[in-house]
Amino acid sequence: MAMTNEQLRARVRERIVSDDLPNEPPVVQNAGPGLGTFKRGSPCLICGKPDALVGYFWVGGRVTYLHAACDAVWMLERERQGGT
Repeated sequence: MAMTNEQLRARVRERIVSDDLPNEPPVVQNAGPGLGTFKRGSPCLICGKPDALVGYFWVGGRVTYLHAACDAVWMLERERQGGT
């Protein structure tokens, strides 16, 4: 069952508070499998479903994979919380 927009927003806020998902922009973004260290079939950090197509990479080796829709929700929540 697909998550509602409100459920996704709540999950993003939980991930930010727990520091699983940074409240800051990444250093590098790759979109699509096969680019750099992108892992094909990776689960989305927000909804948990497979085949995330956006990969974010931070200094220090932190990596996050998201679906495009979940990525958009994360960006909106960062803006709402005063992140960049």
